[in-house]
Amino acid sequence: MDNKEMHFYLKQFISILKKEQKALIQNKNEKIEAIVKQKEEFVAVFESFEPVDSPEIKQLILEIKELQTTNLMLTEQAIQYNDAFLSAVVKESKKTQSTYSADGKYTQQKDVSFIEQSF
Repeated sequence: MDNKEMHFYLKQFISILKKEQKALIQNKNEKIEAIVKQKEEFVAVFESFEPVDSPEIKQLILEIKELQTTNLMLTEQAIQYNDAFLSAVVKESKKTQSTYSADGKYTQQKDVSFIEQSF
C-alpha cells in the first residue's frame, strides 16, 4: 500500500473516531455500536500497512492514538457513571419503605424494590 492510500484510510479512521467521541459525549449508544462495527472493518486495512518514514503519516497515527485515548477515557467514565447509578439503585431498593397496605393502613414494608428481581 502506498502513502497516498495510507493517508486516505488514516483520515477516514480519524473521522470515525471523531464521530465516536461525539456519540460518547452525547451517550448515543446506537451510534456507538454502529461506529464500533465501522472501526472493526479497518483492522484488516491496518494490518496490510507497511512501516513508512513519512512525517505526515506518523502525525496522522499520533492523532489517532490521541483520539483513541480520549475515547477510552470517555468510555471508562460512562461505565463508572453507570456503576454508580446501579449501586445507588440497589442500595435504595434494600431500604425499608413506608407504603399503604391493602387495607389502607400506613406500614413499613421491607421488600419494596425499584427493579423487579423475581425473574
